[in-house]
Amino acid sequence: MAVKFPSKGRTALVALLLKTKGGQSAVARQLSDLGAKVTQPSVGAWASGDARPEPVLREVLEKVYGIPAHDWTTRDERRLLDRVASKTEAA
Repeated sequence: MAVKFPSKGRTALVALLLKTKGGQSAVARQLSDLGAKVTQPSVGAWASGDARPEPVLREVLEKVYGIPAHDWTTRDERRLLDRVASKTEAA
């Protein structure tokens, strides 16, 4: 089955989970302790690529774990942003 949301953010999260004692549950707990409403199934969905964190949680993940918020953007989304930027800069 194909990953719905392939991204550098997903890859970085998977790497983080592999070296984090307690894995998905530990990450969810740490984020929840900071005030973010995150569950283990949510972290699991992000890691599998079935879902992505909401934009504010991407910022939280950047601050807590160093995963850049923009790394959750897919390749297709990045291409669109680059196309728009090149056309607006040329105008």
